[in-house]
Amino acid sequence: MPTATLLPVIGKPAPDFTLPSTSGEAISLKQFKGKKSVVLYFYPADETPGCTREACGFRDLTAQFEAAGAVILGVSADDIETHQKFKTGRIAQIYPKVKVEGHVAEVLAFLTEE
Repeated sequence: MPTATLLPVIGKPAPDFTLPSTSGEAISLKQFKGKKSVVLYFYPADETPGCTREACGFRDLTAQFEAAGAVILGVSADDIETHQKFKTGRIAQIYPKVKVEGHVAEVLAFLTEE
């Protein structure tokens, strides 16, 4: 028999938790109580295309979320070291002299290499 997943209920208090953060501090949900709205998003793994797009989307709109009185917290089961690596933005490739013909395929090939 499958195990039922217990999801939080809209309108009910969120269960408190404390987890380590990439800043080295523990983050507790209760530290935001009455101060900010919390956007809590869960993702399966660091360094995956979908998770990276979602994290970048939240990052790009951080100022708007802050203006709305919200803090964004991302959670996955990866360890802190992996999170730090994921969090650190880095240049992976540069194309200084682009030939239009074949460039798109070249970029895609770079992104899909393992």
